[in-house]
Amino acid sequence: MKKLLTIIDMQYDFVMPDGKLSLNCPEIIKPFNDFIKRAGKNFDAIIATRDDHVAGEYETCAYSDEATKFPMHCEVGTKGHEYLVKIPQSNKLSWVSKKDNDMWHRASRLSMRPYAETFDGGMETNAITHLFSNTQWHVFVAGVASDICVKYAIDGFLSRGYKVSVLTDLTRGLNADMGAVAAQCYQDCLRTGRLRLSTSAQFINETKGK
Repeated sequence: MKKLLTIIDMQYDFVMPDGKLSLNCPEIIKPFNDFIKRAGKNFDAIIATRDDHVAGEYETCAYSDEATKFPMHCEVGTKGHEYLVKIPQSNKLSWVSKKDNDMWHRASRLSMRPYAETFDGGMETNAITHLFSNTQWHVFVAGVASDICVKYAIDGFLSRGYKVSVLTDLTRGLNADMGAVAAQCYQDCLRTGRLRLSTSAQFINETKGK
């Protein structure tokens, strides 16, 4: 199967100690970037999600209740919005602009550069299912936070019939790590093999020479 890497919200405000909604996990940055340099070529496509919040809109928007749960963060144009994983700007890369915790939320938008002639930028993220067939693509997920945005991403892929692997060493949680989340929420999927917990080292080893 083809391999789709989905990187979740690796932004300054989530990762760095002084971020506005920090998980305080700067130690993840170098291994993540090393992994992309070494193994990025082994993915057939990469999707990176990011929060794109705007002052005024965030606090008053009617389409999401995120502002009632979390303070303003990842404001476009600020340091907190900075993406900390350096992904090569190639035709493998697409972006999801998020206005809610859930990348599959109706307010999220997908910019698919490789498919620009077929789809306009800004389509809803449900178009992922049309561009990446669940029978042809194996999804790999990593990023922050395992118990919020990463979980929403996993839930969305699983509910749409994808096989999902989580790179646990490149994933961090706010209140629970990926192992705890999986034990609580995904026992059936783990048992049937629809969800797998893996590591970046395992991926590199399994794709060596491929």
